[in-house]
Amino acid sequence: LHLLDSLGQQEFNMGDTEIIIVDNNSNDSTSTLIKKYKNQHRSLNITLTKESKVHVSAARNKGAGLAKGKLLIFLDADNVVHPDFLSQIYKKAVIEGFEAGTIFTLPIEDSQRGRIVFWILEVIKITFGKPFGKNFCSKRIFNMLGGYNESITIGTNLDFLIRVKKLLKKTDKGLAHVHSPIFTSLRRFERKGYIPI
Repeated sequence: LHLLDSLGQQEFNMGDTEIIIVDNNSNDSTSTLIKKYKNQHRSLNITLTKESKVHVSAARNKGAGLAKGKLLIFLDADNVVHPDFLSQIYKKAVIEGFEAGTIFTLPIEDSQRGRIVFWILEVIKITFGKPFGKNFCSKRIFNMLGGYNESITIGTNLDFLIRVKKLLKKTDKGLAHVHSPIFTSLRRFERKGYIPI
């Protein structure tokens, strides 16, 4: 619920923003907690849906398919966003005209190793233009690419962004990069290792 709390504190008009939560066949009380949160925070436009195929790409595709807006931002349950997060994406997408971009990511935990890894990744993204990690894109681009690839389990964001970047090479604009951070838990990195990010 920390992610929803951080979305509720955005320096942005949340009235026009959809929050689509995809319960990816969880076996805990996720749906109950979200329904209760939705009733307590009616100012947030929250939609809860389910995806029975247990796969992050299937969940993202389900949410994107339900979205009515023109811009998609993909977040995970263990993320927290900075208060100017949505306004910075709005600036990149609507004012500057970028149809897709990567987003700076930092660890939630006070971990020197985690911070070093994420800063190295940030340098790689900025210096070498390598597309990976958290991202946003227009629904138009998403639909043109057929969404996320549900046949792969590792590197789903990387695969998607490589295809986005290839498509954007045909346009005047490449990938943007948003510096307002997403904070993410190191839990998965600690469990699976830091190399295959």
